[in-house]
Amino acid sequence: MVSPSSFRVCILNKTYLYRYLHELGDYEVSGHVLETALTACENRNSLLYADLRNTAGSRFYDLNRLGDCRKAWDEALAIRKSFLPPNSPGGEYMCKRPIHR
Repeated sequence: MVSPSSFRVCILNKTYLYRYLHELGDYEVSGHVLETALTACENRNSLLYADLRNTAGSRFYDLNRLGDCRKAWDEALAIRKSFLPPNSPGGEYMCKRPIHR
């Protein structure tokens, strides 16, 4: 069994690899790396998963897939908001980038 901290390091390494490949312009392979990380993250309500969805949203934004971008960022925002106490100031602005519809 893999410890939670080792698992998190593995997922973060995949995220760094994704960003490196994405910056090189290898969008296809970087997308596969990101999808692998999303699949490996079993807890769909964790901050780690929210970070991965936020990264996916950024990728979609760069590729001008704005509908997918909005969906990914809204999901990341909902997860992050669930960790905030009620009536937390600034929560509505957390993880949100403006996308014009």
